[in-house]
Amino acid sequence: MMAIDNLWKEKIFEMMCKLKGLCEENGISFMLYGDTAIQAYKEHILSDYATACIDIGDVEKFIRLIEGSGDTGLKVESMLNNGRYPNFELRVCDPNTVDFSFLQFMKYRNNCLHVTVRIIEHIPGSKFSRKLTYLKYGFYKDNNKVKASEIDFAKQRKIKKAGIKYLQMKQKVSGDESVSANCFKMLLKKCSGDSSDVMVGNVRYPAKTFRRTVPVMVEDVEFRIPADPESFLTRMAGYGWETAELQTFAETSNRFRDTTFSWEELKRNLEGIDFDAYLKAQKEYKLSRNKVRAYSDKVNEYYNILARTDTRFKLWQQYEPQKEKIMALVQDGNIDGLQDVLSDYLEKLAEFASMDLGLCFDMDIFNAAISVIRHDGRNEYADILEKLVPEEHKRPLRVMDYKGNYLN
Repeated sequence: MMAIDNLWKEKIFEMMCKLKGLCEENGISFMLYGDTAIQAYKEHILSDYATACIDIGDVEKFIRLIEGSGDTGLKVESMLNNGRYPNFELRVCDPNTVDFSFLQFMKYRNNCLHVTVRIIEHIPGSKFSRKLTYLKYGFYKDNNKVKASEIDFAKQRKIKKAGIKYLQMKQKVSGDESVSANCFKMLLKKCSGDSSDVMVGNVRYPAKTFRRTVPVMVEDVEFRIPADPESFLTRMAGYGWETAELQTFAETSNRFRDTTFSWEELKRNLEGIDFDAYLKAQKEYKLSRNKVRAYSDKVNEYYNILARTDTRFKLWQQYEPQKEKIMALVQDGNIDGLQDVLSDYLEKLAEFASMDLGLCFDMDIFNAAISVIRHDGRNEYADILEKLVPEEHKRPLRVMDYKGNYLN
């Protein structure tokens, strides 16, 4: 028997079992993915956020099976039917439930308990086709305010700006949903077929990764994951996957799940609230806050420069009387002695380097400190410290008292 004592988690588990059975009956390979795969492999329990994956060649068949069969009671949401949907994936929802997040709900039409189904994309063989396909997808994601860091060429500012402008023009003419659906269909067409490598989200795998599977138990039910689980999980989540902290659901006033009423019922209760106006005001607030932060950063930069001036003088007071001793240690090649004498200076060099500021009050003593750092094998760090020193600080330090008399 299932050991889940949480109603919403039990509902998600039922959905996972239903999708697994439907796929097995119709020859679709349904595999666990993301935190769900990690949790299943490590502890044989269901993660709070359910994720699976299917091959791109099975996507249309998968949608037809769910939506064409009235007895599943489930809905599929994607870029095909939601112009705001953020990614190339499927979201299988139970419309009789609620999974509400105030920060996320505007992206989705069905804020219900769901299973995210990631799509295994076959990378287009033609370099031109590959670049053009992902460039267009990058425009879509950027236009929908989704970070598209894996699409490097979409970051080229002029191309990106022109691409987004073109998309927005198309949205005005034919609507958001038409644009997103066309983008989804383009990816289905261009990323199908045989390839040596595949992509799931922004992670690249050898195509053979998903060709064979092995069983893994979740509660008392057998699911499937790729045949070399540890290599798969390492590529998907990095070498720390065994100890990584997985995403968990925590209920708050802005985030809740419920199986006793539907999203449609909740939506009726929310009617009359202008969320678009709220989110616009929130965006303006963030922009304003970012401007303030930029000014704060500038003030901090000036403060750090003043702090460096004070530190240069104090270090000069500390080390100028010891310069002859320091030069003798340099002459003798006594690195241990230099490290001991210059310990305070070395500490301050690191402190100001973290602020992108160089710290030099005497070039001879600075070079002595650099020789200690290079002796430790930290040549790259030494190079950075040398580059950070302004030209005017390489000249001898002149110290003046309040009457205008030089002290050195």
